[in-house]
Amino acid sequence: MCGIAGVASREADPGLGQLAAEMNAKLAHRGPDGTGLAEFPRCALAQRRLSVIDLPGGSQPMFSPGGAVVTFNGEIYNFRELRKELQGSYVFRTNSDTEVILAAWEHWGEAAPEHLRGMFAFAIWDARTGALFLARDRFGKKPLFYTETAGRIAFASELKSLKTAQPDRIALQQYLALGYVPPARTAFKDLKPLAPGHSLTWREGSAALRCYWRPPEPMAVQRSDAAWQERVAAMLDDSVRARLVSDVPLGAFLSGGLDSSTIVALCMKHRGPPFHTFSVRTEGSDGADAQAAKIVAQALGTEHHQVEVSCPSPGELRQLFAHFDQPFGDSSLIPTAAVSRFARERVTVSLSGDGADELFGGYDIYALAERARKLARVPGFSLGARLWPSSLRGKEYLLRLSAAAEPNGYLRAVEQFNAEERARLSEATAAESAQAEEELQRLFQPPEPGAKGLQAVDLRSYLPGDILYKVDMAGMASSLEVRSPFLDHALAEELAGLPDHLRMQGGVGKLLLRRIAKPLLPPEVLARRKVGFTVPLREWLSGPLRPLVQEKLPAAPKPASTLEAQRQFTLLSLACWRG
Repeated sequence: MCGIAGVASREADPGLGQLAAEMNAKLAHRGPDGTGLAEFPRCALAQRRLSVIDLPGGSQPMFSPGGAVVTFNGEIYNFRELRKELQGSYVFRTNSDTEVILAAWEHWGEAAPEHLRGMFAFAIWDARTGALFLARDRFGKKPLFYTETAGRIAFASELKSLKTAQPDRIALQQYLALGYVPPARTAFKDLKPLAPGHSLTWREGSAALRCYWRPPEPMAVQRSDAAWQERVAAMLDDSVRARLVSDVPLGAFLSGGLDSSTIVALCMKHRGPPFHTFSVRTEGSDGADAQAAKIVAQALGTEHHQVEVSCPSPGELRQLFAHFDQPFGDSSLIPTAAVSRFARERVTVSLSGDGADELFGGYDIYALAERARKLARVPGFSLGARLWPSSLRGKEYLLRLSAAAEPNGYLRAVEQFNAEERARLSEATAAESAQAEEELQRLFQPPEPGAKGLQAVDLRSYLPGDILYKVDMAGMASSLEVRSPFLDHALAEELAGLPDHLRMQGGVGKLLLRRIAKPLLPPEVLARRKVGFTVPLREWLSGPLRPLVQEKLPAAPKPASTLEAQRQFTLLSLACWRG
């Protein structure tokens, strides 16, 4: 796990090495264990290393005997299997997963990413062809950004390493809708993310993008319930086992919910004690999550640690916003950063339960979509939702339900600011507003009605744009590697065929996962409702964070509801980003 950066030019330039070193210096938090730089007449690659696999032999950038050089961020979980497959055509000099990428490049060329199982962002400079090759993992767990100018391309793990001053008003409108910048854009006009499941080949000033994998869309697979359970349980077990390979201390986040508890139970099956788990108790909460985590930890026999998260000071929140490089309105970044910092005191690698909701069908919005499909046929339902008195409970829910019943309902159900508000707040032109809306509509168009369609949307939008970006940035701020066993691409491809009745019934989601987890976990864990990584945002914005709100949003009143607090937090992040 590392930070990577580099630059390539169409013409020879002796200053490329210095430029790459300066970019790399801004990524020191991602790799405290070492730094490396490889210079060529037309390219320079740099890396900050967090040592996890083959501590003495995995230094980077790393060269192949054939003349290619790689700088790599991530973990390749099938590196041992690939090593056996490729050792007849490649002479390995280390035991690292990094060298397996080089061997794969020598054997398969641009098709190499298709053979890798893991989370990764890497760059290969091949002096034989004068080409720079960039690749990013299938789900977008590891970030990679780039920018092109006349005859030059630069890339880095974080936006802070790439210089620009031009805000992208289209992206800012989309941020105001979602609370995060969609994965196809950044908040800067000239900086682009390499999309999940994509590679880029740059040669002589020209870039060619290639998609080698997309999140699977729903399909029909005929299989008995017992066969589904056996097959998926075995694949999940194997996914966890593969992610326990580490030459440094390893543990797991444990919220007490179904997802993280299942991962920890499988970890204990393969790893056994001592095994460290980490949970959060938010100041002012009822402590139910923290207590549930303790129950699971005691039942599974882990060494459990709990951190108390209080409201950050205005200065601390500013610093956290600044670290994220672009506006980010998900308030769960606060406890995520806190538990990552806390875990790093004992381990270098932590497993998490991210991805289970998107793959197995766990979010409340999916149940909402199923209800909306039925209510859409009720005459006058949408009008009734709008006329429902605000003084009565359920107004926000009815409006979301009404929006979900519309043709573009998912976007309308999740958007924080409507199109008119977005255009005003982002100072966009009419053309920019139209393009922002068109892109959002396309991104949020489900391949089919109901919960399965929304899951497909989340796999290409919310998961990479919010969840994975947050976890990577918050974890790597403390030099912590976070692995997500649910996000194994073979498991995702398998679950695309999961039938509806194993996803959700009666508003209860993740039915197949609950069946798999039943013999592994205490009964009370299986009975718990889905609880997000929440903080008392309304109270914090009305109390300790009020001075920052008054400074950045002087006209903003104290939020009267959870929705108003979320909108205000989204605006606050944008205002701090703008300076």
